[in-house]
Amino acid sequence: MNTADSYYNLHGMMTFRCTGTNSLVRDLVNRELQYFESQSGKPDLSLVFGEFPSSKWEPRGFASGERLLYDSDSHETTILLDPRATPTRNDVKYVVRGDLRTSKDEIAIYVPRIRHPKRKSRPMTLARSLINLNLNDAYQGLFAEDSLYNQYYWGEAGEILSPFVEGFIYYRLPSLGFSILHASAVSLNGSGVLFTGPADVGKTTMALQLVSQGYSFLGDDLVLLGREGNLLSYPVPLKLEWRHQKVFPSIIKTMRRNLAPKERKLFDRLLRTSPKELFEFLPRPILSDLFDNARIEKECSIDTVFVIKRGMIAEPKITKIDMATLEREVTSSLFWEFNTQGWRFIQYNYCSSYARGLDFLKEEVEHHSRVAKIVSEALVKVRAFELQLPSSFDVLETGKLVEKLIR
Repeated sequence: MNTADSYYNLHGMMTFRCTGTNSLVRDLVNRELQYFESQSGKPDLSLVFGEFPSSKWEPRGFASGERLLYDSDSHETTILLDPRATPTRNDVKYVVRGDLRTSKDEIAIYVPRIRHPKRKSRPMTLARSLINLNLNDAYQGLFAEDSLYNQYYWGEAGEILSPFVEGFIYYRLPSLGFSILHASAVSLNGSGVLFTGPADVGKTTMALQLVSQGYSFLGDDLVLLGREGNLLSYPVPLKLEWRHQKVFPSIIKTMRRNLAPKERKLFDRLLRTSPKELFEFLPRPILSDLFDNARIEKECSIDTVFVIKRGMIAEPKITKIDMATLEREVTSSLFWEFNTQGWRFIQYNYCSSYARGLDFLKEEVEHHSRVAKIVSEALVKVRAFELQLPSSFDVLETGKLVEKLIR
């Protein structure tokens, strides 16, 4: 069943549209973008669920890899579920109309295969789980609502958000004088504090620790930086893991409170037997799920940057760093995130240039140069520190030290 189009405007710079068939995957994508919801607008990126580009559309073009086809006449990249010599519509996972990396025109992503959960499959799920002695899966089959089938559906939504939505932002923003950053950010009295570093280093933890102390929130994994030194928020649902409940014990109680009675049975089961699975199973929370009085700051001026590194050391250590070092750290963290991480499916976005015989790596270097120039201009007046943390560190004590430096 088709539902009304949903629009999302990213700080007046670009508009996303979700359209087509209603599905849980579409609902999760909408949930991810809810902070930017708007009434309408001319879309720069359209996500079309449950439809092909046309009723008579068939796969076409030349192979650009095991699962990739590119058609130069329609400027379409077709992404297959599995390698096929002669693919049909049933083999198609996505169709990308336009070059997401270099085009200034509207990009359309078609997601034709929409799978709806069927309640009649739950007895089979239960039986299979019991045969395999997987009691957690059995409990999920018995008690979970459709909205909590996250290990599959969040994966499906993530495959749309990471390469297409976030990838689009990554490539389109520099032409507008902004860059996305792989960082968390908070603010106090209009002054922004940025934490950057590799995945799982503590960016989310440090940001949430400061939010609990009264700071405003901008984002826990991605934020936007303008060449004038202004930070813009990107407050999508939080990427929490089990380790975060050790720092914020109230998370468990708060998350359980928001569940339906049947869902709580599975929650309690996982909490007793496999607590780490809780954060893979449950929908990612938004900030207000965790902190009653938390504020989201739309924009602030960047004042302080912490480059977080974690390793085999005994005590936390904070040192000042110069601007050249800071620029390298901020940009390398961003480029590593968007050019090497497997879950971003970077081949999808390189396909059209490769198929046309263009040097996509040269294009990437040119993009990196534009990003580096924006970052260099934006960070010229900030205070910069390198924060070295033990592999197992006391975030509360480290947070106190960071807050003292900020103030």
